[in-house]
Amino acid sequence: MKKMIIKPEGWQCTFKECPAGFFVFGGSLCLKSEYFSTGGGQDYNDAYCESGEYFYGGVDNNEDRDKLMVQPVIVGWEEFEE
Repeated sequence: MKKMIIKPEGWQCTFKECPAGFFVFGGSLCLKSEYFSTGGGQDYNDAYCESGEYFYGGVDNNEDRDKLMVQPVIVGWEEFEE
């Protein structure tokens, strides 16, 4: 049987430096999109938390969100016996 596992990909980084894809923040699996929204004359990455809500990481503006430390992750499969 196989089970899905989530593995760190590289080192922790700021949200702004994080590549598009899955990341972990505060024990939650989140997704950073390659798409952007515009606000205040700047573009900001769209990101979503596991509930499907927009990811803000407990802050209330995009500049502070860009500074949050996150852990990029990849999804893999492992064989295991029951």
